[in-house]
Amino acid sequence: MERLGKIDKRHIYYFRWDDPKRDFYLNNFPVKKWVLLPIGDEKLDKEYELLAEKSTSELLRFVSAVGGECELIHDIFDEVIIKKKKDSGADMNAPDVFEDTAMTVWNTNRFDWGFWSATFDDYDDEKIKILICVDFTKRGVKMCLQRLTKMIRKRWLPSDGEKDKRKNFNKPFYDDEIN
Repeated sequence: MERLGKIDKRHIYYFRWDDPKRDFYLNNFPVKKWVLLPIGDEKLDKEYELLAEKSTSELLRFVSAVGGECELIHDIFDEVIIKKKKDSGADMNAPDVFEDTAMTVWNTNRFDWGFWSATFDDYDDEKIKILICVDFTKRGVKMCLQRLTKMIRKRWLPSDGEKDKRKNFNKPFYDDEIN
């Protein structure tokens, strides 16, 4: 897992799904509260489900899915969270049954917004200091994430609509597009 940088007190890590060390990473997620940014452009249901199975615990606080298949990723994470609750014998009618689970969101055509929210939002009273980006794309988005990290450290904000003239990354640029 590669460290991409730091925004405020949140360390940003990255690995590609096809990394030979993937199984090691999947079995050694943080032992502190953390945030996940899964990035996917293809229908890889089984792979997304494996990530969801391995990562969802009371320590994962937020999942911000981005890329062309972000809604599918979000739905799979929700299904895994619900299944784990049911399997644990939780009272599914209790009003607070999901209070200790990750909040999941998807960001269709808003790659920059998804990454920005994963770097800044806190989901408990305590600061979360770890963000892990898992890249399922064939072409890689590491350089885009590095650029966004630098911009966000300089207090850049994603655009808030079509009329906003700020630079935005509604879709990522891929590593093979950089000379």
